[in-house]
Amino acid sequence: MEGPIALRVWGKGLGLPSVDAECIAAITYLAHTSESNPDFTYTIISDYDTDSSPNGDFPVLSDTFKKTAGYGSIIKELENVGFGINNSLSAEQQSELPAWTSFIQQRGQELLDLYLYASYYNYWDQMSPAFTKILPWYYNYIIPPARRAAAIARTKYLGIRSLDIDNLDDVPTDKDGRISGKPSATTTSLSPAQSTPQQVLDQQRMQKWLRVQKHSDTFQLYQLSEAFFRPLNDLLGEKKYLLNEDEPTSLDCLAIGYLAPMLLAPVTQPWLADALKQRFPKLQKYTARFHGQTFGHQGIFSKDIMESAPSPSTYEGIKFMSQSISGWVVSWKNTVTPDPTINRTSPSHFYSTPFLSSAPIQAIALSATVIAGLAFAASKYILVQSGDDNVFTHDKRKGTVRLTDMGEAGAALAAFGQRREIDAGVERERQRTGRATVVEVDVEGENGDIGRQVLVS
Repeated sequence: MEGPIALRVWGKGLGLPSVDAECIAAITYLAHTSESNPDFTYTIISDYDTDSSPNGDFPVLSDTFKKTAGYGSIIKELENVGFGINNSLSAEQQSELPAWTSFIQQRGQELLDLYLYASYYNYWDQMSPAFTKILPWYYNYIIPPARRAAAIARTKYLGIRSLDIDNLDDVPTDKDGRISGKPSATTTSLSPAQSTPQQVLDQQRMQKWLRVQKHSDTFQLYQLSEAFFRPLNDLLGEKKYLLNEDEPTSLDCLAIGYLAPMLLAPVTQPWLADALKQRFPKLQKYTARFHGQTFGHQGIFSKDIMESAPSPSTYEGIKFMSQSISGWVVSWKNTVTPDPTINRTSPSHFYSTPFLSSAPIQAIALSATVIAGLAFAASKYILVQSGDDNVFTHDKRKGTVRLTDMGEAGAALAAFGQRREIDAGVERERQRTGRATVVEVDVEGENGDIGRQVLVS
């Protein structure tokens, strides 16, 4: 590698060096690489703009001429130039390393998706405010909701619904619209004295459904946590590190990237931390010890090497939304496919059909840009007048806040944010598998309805 080495990551939050597991892993790896290789120097930059990333996400390692994205690719790049911490591994351990790496990334990401994003309270109370502190204001309308939507889409096949009370209405419906006990909005707002016999029955059905669903989800979450923690606990055994006794390897750095948020994030509903503490105390102690060894007061990681990316100006913010929304409109026109099951009269039909093919692209892009610019200027004014840097923190007592609740600008930004995260996910999957990928996702419409989008890369 030539020139200064920089690692770009999502910023710190939840008491951790980053809000992202693989960024924590990459920071940990570089810290231990520097510890064992005094000639290796680097800088960590807390960033938010993933447009320059080869895979549309962080972490990204860069020098004067090259950028490398993704934890695995970063490890290979550093090892190719003589910097690494896996030299002590035997040939057998080296052969097992890819399988364990894949296991942690797949199973660990699934659990973090449920724990930090699908969980309503953990997302709104901790994750969303954590992103608010590290992002420019307009990115808060795009990145956190898009990452949550992607996490929910990745874990939807598990059928775990009780964590996300935003989507409580997503249960099987009867012919008359009452869904296995799902009461209407009118029913839930009535007192028992005001309720009709049918509404009382609906409420009883809903309570029964919630009890059954919660019991089922609890069992499944137990199984998922067991399937992730148990193999790592067995691999650790009585050793100091996962693969050897003497020093950590890239597998330990990756493991701490996922285990640290599970154990240490101060979330409202710490069901995953409780599982780790109660059922796998040895793995819990390993996590706390290795995290402290790296990031504690006496740890090897130096906070002095961390920098923040420059904050964008008002002009840059408006320019960003202008260019991004214009590009989104064009790409959306080419990728959205109709779903015959969607109600064509619903406002969400805009998101699930080739509606844009019949509309002037330039006019739509210009309108979206003007709306976004006005929203940007208005929010800047609010920030200046209020002097509050945390204006966008959600208060669950006021009800769920969706981008679509904020008018046309919010709806446009919501759709754009979902599109950016989906594109990044498709690209990461394509790079990982080396082949074309078909992704089918649900996209939220203006009134909360869900449309279907199919993408092929």
